[in-house]
Amino acid sequence: MSTNRLSYVLYIIASLLVFIPIAIVFVTETGFNSFVSKIIISTALILIILGKILTVIKKGKKDSSIPKDIGIIIGLLIVLISKVLR
Repeated sequence: MSTNRLSYVLYIIASLLVFIPIAIVFVTETGFNSFVSKIIISTALILIILGKILTVIKKGKKDSSIPKDIGIIIGLLIVLISKVLR
């Protein structure tokens, strides 16, 4: 499986990890506890970070948008760390 396709698979899984529990809450009108929601969101963030890392590896050093991708990775890591420490 190519890194491009693997990145898309990781992004899709991350979005499903967020949207399926939202749909369950809308249908059943009962929420999850904070621990479960923290784990779901943290897992989705980790999958997005892994997808961005694969994108940076695929681009190599010849693409000019690598600093933007690295900035996104750093920002998501900051969000993940602050989410875990709370």
